Amino acid sequence: MIPKPIRFGSLVLLLLVAACEQAPKQAASSSPSTPSKPATEVWQPAPLPSAPKADTAENVEEPLPMEPSRAARQAAWPGVASLPDTVLPVGIRQPGQVLEMKRWRDATGQQLLIVTRTPPKDDYKPGDRSLEGDILEDGDIRLYAATAWLHIRQYRRVGESWQEVWRMQDVMDKCSWDRWIGTLPNSTSITDLDKDGLTETTVVYMISCRSDVSPSALKLIMREGPRKYALRGQTVVQYDSIPVGQRAPDNPCCLDSINPRDLAAPNGYELYAGRYETEKDFASAPTSFLKFARQEWRYWRVRDDFTLQLQP
Repeated sequence: MIPKPIRFGSLVLLLLVAACEQAPKQAASSSPSTPSKPATEVWQPAPLPSAPKADTAENVEEPLPMEPSRAARQAAWPGVASLPDTVLPVGIRQPGQVLEMKRWRDATGQQLLIVTRTPPKDDYKPGDRSLEGDILEDGDIRLYAATAWLHIRQYRRVGESWQEVWRMQDVMDKCSWDRWIGTLPNSTSITDLDKDGLTETTVVYMISCRSDVSPSALKLIMREGPRKYALRGQTVVQYDSIPVGQRAPDNPCCLDSINPRDLAAPNGYELYAGRYETEKDFASAPTSFLKFARQEWRYWRVRDDFTLQLQP
Protein backbone atom coordinates (compact mmCIF):
# COMPACT_ATOMS: atom_id res chain seq x y z
CA MET A 1 0.00 0.00 0.00
CA ILE A 2 1.42 3.31 -1.03
CA PRO A 3 1.37 5.96 1.76
CA LYS A 4 -0.43 9.20 1.11
CA PRO A 5 1.84 12.16 0.37
CA ILE A 6 2.35 14.67 3.18
CA ARG A 7 1.21 18.16 2.43
CA PHE A 8 3.84 20.94 2.52
CA GLY A 9 2.14 22.85 5.42
CA SER A 10 1.99 19.73 7.57
CA LEU A 11 5.65 18.99 6.85
CA VAL A 12 6.72 22.44 8.04
CA LEU A 13 4.71 22.03 11.24
CA LEU A 14 6.30 18.67 12.01
CA LEU A 15 9.82 20.04 11.46
CA LEU A 16 9.17 22.96 13.84
CA VAL A 17 7.91 20.64 16.57
CA ALA A 18 10.96 18.38 16.20
CA ALA A 19 13.33 21.36 16.37
CA CYS A 20 11.73 22.64 19.57
CA GLU A 21 12.03 19.23 21.19
CA GLN A 22 15.67 18.84 20.15
CA ALA A 23 16.93 22.32 21.26
CA PRO A 24 16.87 21.71 25.04
CA LYS A 25 18.66 18.38 24.58
CA GLN A 26 21.47 20.03 22.60
CA ALA A 27 21.83 22.87 25.11
CA ALA A 28 22.01 20.42 28.00
CA SER A 29 24.65 18.28 26.28
CA SER A 30 26.83 21.27 25.31
CA SER A 31 27.28 22.61 28.88
CA PRO A 32 27.86 20.80 32.19
CA SER A 33 25.12 20.81 34.77
CA THR A 34 25.29 23.64 37.33
CA PRO A 35 24.58 22.75 40.96
CA SER A 36 22.11 24.87 42.86
CA LYS A 37 23.62 27.81 44.79
CA PRO A 38 24.05 27.14 48.51
CA ALA A 39 22.02 29.21 50.95
CA THR A 40 25.18 30.59 52.58
CA GLU A 41 28.38 31.16 50.64
CA VAL A 42 31.80 31.16 52.30
CA TRP A 43 33.80 34.18 51.16
CA GLN A 44 37.11 33.37 49.51
CA PRO A 45 39.70 36.12 48.98
CA ALA A 46 40.30 37.02 45.36
CA PRO A 47 43.87 36.66 44.07
CA LEU A 48 45.85 39.87 44.34
CA PRO A 49 47.08 41.56 41.18
CA SER A 50 50.74 41.47 40.32
CA ALA A 51 50.97 45.26 40.64
CA PRO A 52 48.64 47.95 41.99
CA LYS A 53 46.30 49.40 39.39
CA ALA A 54 43.63 51.99 40.03
CA ASP A 55 40.05 50.75 39.61
CA THR A 56 37.06 52.63 38.36
CA ALA A 57 35.65 55.20 40.73
CA GLU A 58 32.31 53.45 41.20
CA ASN A 59 34.07 50.32 42.51
CA VAL A 60 36.26 52.10 45.06
CA GLU A 61 35.10 51.94 48.65
CA GLU A 62 34.33 55.17 50.49
CA PRO A 63 37.04 56.21 52.99
CA LEU A 64 36.45 54.92 56.50
CA PRO A 65 35.48 57.54 59.09
CA MET A 66 38.24 59.27 61.05
CA GLU A 67 36.81 58.85 64.53
CA PRO A 68 38.21 57.33 67.74
CA SER A 69 38.24 53.55 67.86
CA ARG A 70 35.95 51.63 70.16
CA ALA A 71 38.95 50.44 72.18
CA ALA A 72 40.14 54.04 72.64
CA ARG A 73 36.70 55.25 73.69
CA GLN A 74 36.34 52.45 76.24
CA ALA A 75 39.80 53.01 77.73
CA ALA A 76 39.74 56.82 77.60
CA TRP A 77 41.09 58.61 80.67
CA PRO A 78 38.42 60.93 82.10
CA GLY A 79 38.79 64.68 81.99
CA VAL A 80 40.94 64.99 78.84
CA ALA A 81 40.27 68.33 77.18
CA SER A 82 41.12 69.05 73.54
CA LEU A 83 42.20 72.68 73.42
CA PRO A 84 41.08 74.78 70.45
CA ASP A 85 44.02 77.15 70.87
CA THR A 86 46.50 77.52 68.03
CA VAL A 87 48.91 79.56 70.13
CA LEU A 88 51.41 77.87 72.44
CA PRO A 89 51.04 78.52 76.17
CA VAL A 90 53.33 81.09 77.72
CA GLY A 91 56.81 79.69 78.35
CA ILE A 92 56.61 76.87 75.77
CA ARG A 93 58.63 77.03 72.57
CA GLN A 94 57.97 74.30 70.02
CA PRO A 95 58.67 74.50 66.26
CA GLY A 96 55.86 74.61 63.72
CA GLN A 97 52.14 75.22 63.70
CA VAL A 98 49.84 73.63 66.29
CA LEU A 99 47.93 70.59 65.05
CA GLU A 100 46.45 69.55 68.38
CA MET A 101 46.76 70.18 72.10
CA LYS A 102 45.33 68.08 74.93
CA ARG A 103 45.31 68.75 78.66
CA TRP A 104 44.47 66.41 81.56
CA ARG A 105 45.51 65.47 85.09
CA ASP A 106 46.89 62.19 86.44
CA ALA A 107 48.73 61.06 89.58
CA THR A 108 51.77 63.21 88.74
CA GLY A 109 49.81 66.41 88.11
CA GLN A 110 48.53 68.41 85.16
CA GLN A 111 49.69 67.17 81.72
CA LEU A 112 49.83 68.91 78.35
CA LEU A 113 50.38 67.27 74.95
CA ILE A 114 51.27 69.46 71.97
CA VAL A 115 51.60 68.29 68.37
CA THR A 116 53.09 70.74 65.85
CA ARG A 117 54.27 70.56 62.25
CA THR A 118 56.59 72.81 60.28
CA PRO A 119 55.32 73.94 56.85
CA PRO A 120 56.95 72.19 53.87
CA LYS A 121 60.20 73.91 53.06
CA ASP A 122 61.72 73.77 49.57
CA ASP A 123 65.00 71.90 49.55
CA TYR A 124 66.42 73.13 46.25
CA LYS A 125 66.45 75.98 43.78
CA PRO A 126 67.79 76.03 40.22
CA GLY A 127 71.58 75.85 40.24
CA ASP A 128 71.80 73.86 43.48
CA ARG A 129 73.74 70.62 43.60
CA SER A 130 71.59 67.57 44.29
CA LEU A 131 72.43 64.70 46.63
CA GLU A 132 73.49 62.77 43.53
CA GLY A 133 76.05 65.46 42.74
CA ASP A 134 74.52 66.99 39.60
CA ILE A 135 73.39 70.58 39.10
CA LEU A 136 69.61 71.05 39.13
CA GLU A 137 68.12 72.93 36.18
CA ASP A 138 64.66 74.36 35.52
CA GLY A 139 62.09 71.61 34.98
CA ASP A 140 63.82 69.03 37.16
CA ILE A 141 61.23 67.28 39.34
CA ARG A 142 63.61 67.44 42.29
CA LEU A 143 63.13 71.20 42.42
CA TYR A 144 59.68 70.48 43.84
CA ALA A 145 61.16 68.57 46.77
CA ALA A 146 60.19 69.81 50.21
CA THR A 147 60.80 68.74 53.81
CA ALA A 148 58.47 69.02 56.81
CA TRP A 149 58.94 68.05 60.47
CA LEU A 150 56.48 66.67 63.00
CA HIS A 151 57.11 67.54 66.66
CA ILE A 152 55.29 65.84 69.55
CA ARG A 153 56.02 66.80 73.14
CA GLN A 154 54.40 66.27 76.52
CA TYR A 155 54.74 68.68 79.45
CA ARG A 156 53.88 68.56 83.16
CA ARG A 157 52.83 71.55 85.19
CA VAL A 158 55.41 72.36 87.87
CA GLY A 159 54.53 75.44 89.88
CA GLU A 160 53.79 78.24 87.43
CA SER A 161 55.59 76.72 84.44
CA TRP A 162 55.48 73.73 82.12
CA GLN A 163 58.31 71.15 82.35
CA GLU A 164 58.99 68.90 79.37
CA VAL A 165 58.44 65.19 80.11
CA TRP A 166 59.35 63.71 76.72
CA ARG A 167 59.71 64.72 73.10
CA MET A 168 59.88 63.04 69.72
CA GLN A 169 60.11 64.21 66.14
CA ASP A 170 59.91 62.73 62.66
CA VAL A 171 60.46 64.01 59.15
CA MET A 172 59.02 63.84 55.66
CA ASP A 173 62.24 64.35 53.77
CA LYS A 174 62.73 65.80 50.27
CA CYS A 175 59.37 64.80 48.80
CA SER A 176 58.56 65.98 45.26
CA TRP A 177 55.11 64.34 45.08
CA ASP A 178 51.88 64.37 47.09
CA ARG A 179 53.09 64.65 50.67
CA TRP A 180 51.82 64.24 54.21
CA ILE A 181 53.17 63.98 57.73
CA GLY A 182 50.93 64.26 60.77
CA THR A 183 48.74 62.52 63.29
CA LEU A 184 45.57 60.99 61.90
CA PRO A 185 42.44 62.91 62.95
CA ASN A 186 41.05 61.71 66.32
CA SER A 187 43.73 59.01 66.67
CA THR A 188 45.50 60.38 69.78
CA SER A 189 44.39 58.67 73.00
CA ILE A 190 45.08 59.13 76.72
CA THR A 191 44.60 55.98 78.82
CA ASP A 192 45.60 54.24 82.05
CA LEU A 193 45.68 50.65 80.87
CA ASP A 194 47.66 49.26 83.81
CA LYS A 195 45.57 51.14 86.40
CA ASP A 196 48.53 52.73 88.20
CA GLY A 197 47.33 56.31 88.02
CA LEU A 198 50.01 57.23 85.47
CA THR A 199 48.51 57.86 82.05
CA GLU A 200 49.76 56.54 78.73
CA THR A 201 49.79 58.76 75.66
CA THR A 202 49.33 57.02 72.30
CA VAL A 203 49.76 58.87 69.02
CA VAL A 204 49.21 57.44 65.54
CA TYR A 205 50.71 59.30 62.61
CA MET A 206 51.32 58.78 58.94
CA ILE A 207 54.07 59.80 56.51
CA SER A 208 53.50 59.64 52.76
CA CYS A 209 55.23 60.79 49.59
CA ARG A 210 53.53 59.37 46.53
CA SER A 211 52.13 60.02 43.08
CA ASP A 212 50.09 56.81 42.86
CA VAL A 213 48.19 54.44 45.18
CA SER A 214 51.21 53.42 47.22
CA PRO A 215 50.71 52.87 50.99
CA SER A 216 51.98 55.26 53.64
CA ALA A 217 54.34 54.69 56.53
CA LEU A 218 52.26 54.26 59.69
CA LYS A 219 53.65 54.66 63.20
CA LEU A 220 52.02 54.08 66.57
CA ILE A 221 53.94 55.50 69.52
CA MET A 222 52.89 54.87 73.12
CA ARG A 223 54.54 56.77 75.97
CA GLU A 224 54.24 56.35 79.72
CA GLY A 225 56.55 59.02 81.02
CA PRO A 226 60.06 58.30 79.72
CA ARG A 227 59.16 54.76 78.57
CA LYS A 228 58.48 54.40 74.85
CA TYR A 229 56.76 51.58 72.92
CA ALA A 230 56.27 51.61 69.16
CA LEU A 231 54.75 49.76 66.20
CA ARG A 232 56.04 50.83 62.77
CA GLY A 233 54.85 49.57 59.40
CA GLN A 234 52.57 50.41 56.48
CA THR A 235 48.95 51.23 55.82
CA VAL A 236 46.61 49.25 53.58
CA VAL A 237 45.29 51.13 50.55
CA GLN A 238 42.50 50.33 48.13
CA TYR A 239 43.50 50.21 44.49
CA ASP A 240 40.73 47.97 43.13
CA SER A 241 37.26 46.75 44.09
CA ILE A 242 38.53 44.66 47.05
CA PRO A 243 37.80 46.58 50.29
CA VAL A 244 40.82 47.39 52.43
CA GLY A 245 39.33 45.40 55.30
CA GLN A 246 39.54 42.24 53.23
CA ARG A 247 43.05 43.00 51.98
CA ALA A 248 44.44 43.62 55.49
CA PRO A 249 46.03 40.54 57.09
CA ASP A 250 44.28 39.06 60.13
CA ASN A 251 47.55 39.03 62.03
CA PRO A 252 49.59 42.22 61.46
CA CYS A 253 52.68 40.83 63.23
CA CYS A 254 55.40 40.81 62.13
CA LEU A 255 57.60 41.66 59.15
CA ASP A 256 60.75 40.55 60.98
CA SER A 257 59.29 37.00 61.11
CA ILE A 258 58.76 36.75 57.33
CA ASN A 259 61.46 35.26 55.11
CA PRO A 260 63.41 38.17 53.54
CA ARG A 261 63.33 36.38 50.18
CA ASP A 262 59.52 36.47 50.25
CA LEU A 263 59.56 40.19 51.04
CA ALA A 264 62.00 40.81 48.15
CA ALA A 265 59.93 38.78 45.66
CA PRO A 266 58.09 40.61 42.83
CA ASN A 267 54.84 40.51 44.79
CA GLY A 268 56.53 40.96 48.15
CA TYR A 269 54.99 44.39 48.57
CA GLU A 270 51.70 42.61 49.34
CA LEU A 271 53.21 41.24 52.55
CA TYR A 272 53.98 44.73 53.84
CA ALA A 273 50.39 45.94 53.60
CA GLY A 274 48.96 46.52 57.07
CA ARG A 275 51.82 44.83 58.92
CA TYR A 276 54.33 46.30 61.36
CA GLU A 277 57.99 45.42 61.79
CA THR A 278 58.12 43.97 65.30
CA GLU A 279 56.61 43.93 68.79
CA LYS A 280 59.95 43.86 70.58
CA ASP A 281 59.43 47.30 72.14
CA PHE A 282 56.59 45.82 74.19
CA ALA A 283 58.61 42.91 75.59
CA SER A 284 58.86 44.48 79.04
CA ALA A 285 55.54 46.35 78.96
CA PRO A 286 52.32 45.30 80.71
CA THR A 287 50.30 42.94 78.51
CA SER A 288 47.48 45.49 78.38
CA PHE A 289 49.78 47.89 76.49
CA LEU A 290 50.41 45.52 73.60
CA LYS A 291 46.77 44.43 73.47
CA PHE A 292 45.67 48.05 73.11
CA ALA A 293 48.40 48.85 70.57
CA ARG A 294 47.36 45.90 68.41
CA GLN A 295 43.74 47.00 68.47
CA GLU A 296 44.66 50.53 67.50
CA TRP A 297 46.96 49.34 64.72
CA ARG A 298 44.24 47.17 63.18
CA TYR A 299 41.81 50.08 63.35
CA TRP A 300 44.00 52.83 61.87
CA ARG A 301 45.97 50.85 59.27
CA VAL A 302 42.95 50.81 56.91
CA ARG A 303 42.31 54.56 57.25
CA ASP A 304 44.90 55.92 54.85
CA ASP A 305 43.30 59.07 53.47
CA PHE A 306 44.56 60.32 50.09
CA THR A 307 42.96 63.71 50.71
CA LEU A 308 45.49 64.43 53.47
CA GLN A 309 48.09 66.50 51.65
CA LEU A 310 50.47 69.27 52.70
CA GLN A 311 50.32 72.28 50.46
CA PRO A 312 53.58 74.05 49.48
